[in-house]
Amino acid sequence: MPFTENNTATAHLFPELRDLLLSGKLISAKAYDNCEQQAKAHGQSIEEYLYKSGLIPHQILQQAIAISQNLSLEFVDGKAVNNPYYVKQTLCEINGYNLIENYKPLNEIYSSNLEKPYIKFATARDFRDLFIRQNKNTLIHQSVHFLADKTPNLAAKFGMHIGQKIVVIGLLLAAIMATIIWPEFGYYYISIILSCVFLFASSVKIYSLFLPKTANVRAKLDDNDESYLDVLVDKLPVYSILVPLFKEEKLIKQLTSNLLKLNYPHSKLDIKLLFEQEDKDTIAAAKRLNLPECFEFIIVPPHELQTKPRAMNFALPFVRGEYVTIYDAEDKPEPDQLLEAIDKFKRGDDKLACLQASLEIENWNENWMARHFFIEYATLFNHFLPALEWLGIPLPLGGTSNHFKVNILREIGAWDAHNVTEDADLGIRLALCGYHSNVLNSVTLEEANHRLIPWFKQRTRWLKGWLQTIIVHSRHPSNLYHAIGPLRFAGFLALMMGMLFSSLLHPLIFVMPFVIYYTFDLASVMNSTLHMSLFLLSFSTLIIGYGAVLCSNYQALAEFKRWRLLLTLLTAPIYWLLVSFAAWLAIHEYIRKPFYWAKTEHGVSKYLNDQAAE
Repeated sequence: MPFTENNTATAHLFPELRDLLLSGKLISAKAYDNCEQQAKAHGQSIEEYLYKSGLIPHQILQQAIAISQNLSLEFVDGKAVNNPYYVKQTLCEINGYNLIENYKPLNEIYSSNLEKPYIKFATARDFRDLFIRQNKNTLIHQSVHFLADKTPNLAAKFGMHIGQKIVVIGLLLAAIMATIIWPEFGYYYISIILSCVFLFASSVKIYSLFLPKTANVRAKLDDNDESYLDVLVDKLPVYSILVPLFKEEKLIKQLTSNLLKLNYPHSKLDIKLLFEQEDKDTIAAAKRLNLPECFEFIIVPPHELQTKPRAMNFALPFVRGEYVTIYDAEDKPEPDQLLEAIDKFKRGDDKLACLQASLEIENWNENWMARHFFIEYATLFNHFLPALEWLGIPLPLGGTSNHFKVNILREIGAWDAHNVTEDADLGIRLALCGYHSNVLNSVTLEEANHRLIPWFKQRTRWLKGWLQTIIVHSRHPSNLYHAIGPLRFAGFLALMMGMLFSSLLHPLIFVMPFVIYYTFDLASVMNSTLHMSLFLLSFSTLIIGYGAVLCSNYQALAEFKRWRLLLTLLTAPIYWLLVSFAAWLAIHEYIRKPFYWAKTEHGVSKYLNDQAAE
């Protein structure tokens, strides 16, 4: 979508600059004139456009401006400055020099009433690097412990409270003792509990089948509506993008190319690539790309807790945008996604804090597991999440392509560094704090984790994070109950607890009808109303649960017209058994290493690699 141009004349803050740049052969006349046109379209001065575009190195451009104004100019990098208080001031004196944070417009810098005529410049990146060095320990602590220090009851760091442990142990002991003392009662007990859990988990899916389809749930613009997509470029807010990276040297070039395809002026983009300090290969690969000035590298210092949310928390103080979104290394967002997000934010109320774009699997036909991954994502993002929005139930966010209002994100404590599915937790915490999330009618293409062992590692982490989230928000469930109301709270329980526990208990509910059938003789089952009722309850639960999921899958596939995947649905029970195994691994891993983050390897799809090579 083209931007609307600003028809005002291009401002020249320093008229002598053009001749100086041309005479020094720093830029051609044709290129300079083209920059003037771009600056006009972006509502900027030519000097600001040159600075933000990176066409001329910053130090050379600033030196040329200084010469044009008969000013002396010398540069200082972060290593040469030592003052822990400089970041608290826009203009201050360091080592005998006035230091100005250079996000200020260039004309303000040179028109400032300086007591000293001699100026030293530090680039914005030198400012940031110096700030990190001077405040390294504080930044590391806040990135890991800020939420736990601010609201410990909402932090996964502290695990299960004593009351939660007593309840869980008590229920398990009651079930074991009942089975030992009265085996028949144990069967009744387990059968009824399992059936209730599965039916409860299926209730939201069943209800969602009768809600309006995705196209109607997601807000669309009327023809006569004034669209925020057509605003002047100079009125667009700065939009920040965080991209946590670890061992992604193979994808860094593709990633940056995809981000540069976003239909948003580079002068208004604040893209921060987040690297772990030990990841030398990815850092080196990124440095070789000669990226535009809208990209910044942030090196996250090492810590025993190495998680994606910790890296994002570390970068959040440096975010300059009014909005921020998260992308993964393999993501391919639609070009207009940022504009669509701004449009929906502007049309929403003040409590709209987050938008979740749809994630779609690109290598869906790579193998059997990739096809099931596609079905899962198609159902979740194109059917289930819109239904949750319709019902007003808090959205469990995806780990990427979620867009936030930065001020609200900071207000609620940002991401929980100890939660390995920080996205699901954040969606619930937003609701607890009185905010809500909506779906965004925009797509980001993703790579399916289609190999068995990596799939198990990723799925185990996801389910472990869901368990962490359930533990956190069941410490004081009345808080969430009062925040969202009884019906939505019931939907939340059906969603969160149902999805996890149904995964854990899936094998049991599958065999329970046969256990009851073969434990009691056929005549006993047929002649006993209780036995027959339990058998029918278990069997009906199996049919209803499977039916609800398969119908949701069918509706989602119908939207994509991927009819060939209907045959894949026939093998869904096998896939669900794999999910169940991952759920039990998640329990084991939560006990042994609750905060361990199993890294998902990207860029391994043969289909996508072959496509990129063409």
